[in-house]
This record gives sequence, C-alpha cells and structure tokens, in this order.
Amino acid sequence: MTEDEVFDKLDILLEILQSEKDAIRFNSILEIASKKDALIKGKFLKMALYKLKDDNYAYELVHQDDETNRLWSNTIEGGVFQLNGGYNAKALKDANDASWKQSEIDRLRTLDDLLGTNSTRLNGLTKWMAIGTWFAGFAALLLLGWQIVLWNYPLYKDFHNRTLSAKKDTVCVKMIK
Repeated sequence: MTEDEVFDKLDILLEILQSEKDAIRFNSILEIASKKDALIKGKFLKMALYKLKDDNYAYELVHQDDETNRLWSNTIEGGVFQLNGGYNAKALKDANDASWKQSEIDRLRTLDDLLGTNSTRLNGLTKWMAIGTWFAGFAALLLLGWQIVLWNYPLYKDFHNRTLSAKKDTVCVKMIK
C-alpha cells in the first residue's frame, strides 16, 4: 500500500469520525469504512485509529478489553485537520514546502556561484587597472624627465633667447597694430 493510499484511508476515517455526532463503536466504523473503501479491514482499522489517536485527531472514550466495544470520537484538532484537507492536503503542503526549500537552496547556490565568478573577474580587472595606472605614472615621469632635460640642455644654443624674443616680437606686433 502506498503512502497516498494510506492517507486516503486515514482521511476516510477522519471523515467518518467527524460526521458522527456521538462516539462511534469500532464495529460501526469498520462497517461504514468498508462501504467507502473495501480495503479497510479490521487490522488496518485498528492501526489507523491508533495512528489518529497518536496524532491527537481521535480518542477512545471507553477503553474495554473487547476491541469491538471500544468507542471512538474525533478531537477538535481532528475536526479542524479534516476540514483543512486531512492527510492528503498535509502531504501535498509538505511536498510543496520541500520543493520550495529546494528551489530556494538552488537559487542561493547559483547566486553564490555568480558572486564568486563576478568577484574573480573584478579582482582581475582591478589588477589590470593598477598595472595600467603604474604604466601611466611611469610614462608621465618619463615625459617630465624629458622636459627637464630639454630645459637644461636645449637642442640648440639660443633656445631660451628664441622663446623670449618670439614673445617680444608678438608683443611688438600687437602694439604696432
């Protein structure tokens, strides 16, 4: 018997206990249950009722030595549980919760993988930016050094005079106009 079949039978028993206003005898439950589902027999019914009792959905009103004279009734928790769909609804909810948890775990793992990949790429980019900055700084120092060399050792002798006289000539030309 599969888990779904067991849950169906437990739901049938909860429905029977819920439909009865008073406590119901074991034999009456067996008779009603066998009409709804032919596979509910005495041994299974006994185990199922004790399962409902363990789950606090049913209780024995009168405990007698004779199994057939025991009275059974449902609890408030059993009635609410049965109205909310019973064992099948609980199993479906549990399966959906497990599926949701697994998809959330998968999503978090994917996110962690993407963050790790992006972190690695960002570290590589930062390294290349640092190398490029060092080269740019080195090139700027070379240019500054070259300008200092040119200033102190001009390519032709009258470099300073030419620049000064060129400025004077432009000033003179502006004054004449």
